[in-house]
Amino acid sequence: MLSRLSEERQKRFTPYEEIYDLGPARAGYEPLGYLWDREQAAQRTEVTANEAIIDGTVIVDAPIEVVSERILRPEVMERYMLATKVDGFEGARGGELGSEFHCHHRYGVNFLRVVASDKGRQVTLASTGPAGEAFITMRLASQGTEKTCVRRLWWWEQPADAHEAASKKQAVEAVAREGDEAMRTAFR
Repeated sequence: MLSRLSEERQKRFTPYEEIYDLGPARAGYEPLGYLWDREQAAQRTEVTANEAIIDGTVIVDAPIEVVSERILRPEVMERYMLATKVDGFEGARGGELGSEFHCHHRYGVNFLRVVASDKGRQVTLASTGPAGEAFITMRLASQGTEKTCVRRLWWWEQPADAHEAASKKQAVEAVAREGDEAMRTAFR
């Protein structure tokens, strides 16, 4: 197959051979790591307190180990994301990073993806849905042995129109406030 490519293009491929029952298979691959690195560099991985449009804190009646273990479980996310159903899909190698969640609401579906995870400390979700793209960083801090502080920092690209920006912020604040209330009991 590589022989069909121009000589210049063939040079970009690293040749390799695998031996099978039917004989050797010769092929090649083109390293694409630089594309991954470029995309990762452009990806937001945290919402800081200084840039957060909404900054909310919830004290949860559960130890940090329990909150950390359950915060990305679909049945828990249904409660604090105010969804009727959440479908979860594990990330690479079964880890948190890259996990996806489809949060079903009356108005449509929001798609969440874990873009950064420091298990037991913080997780950042990228959200894509009818209202556009947003990011939520959830920071966890122990509050003694039986309580956990969950700080949720929200950010999204602000619309250019001031009225539209204010309306969107008001809507997201209402969702965040209801989600904070639901989160108080989501880990029981």
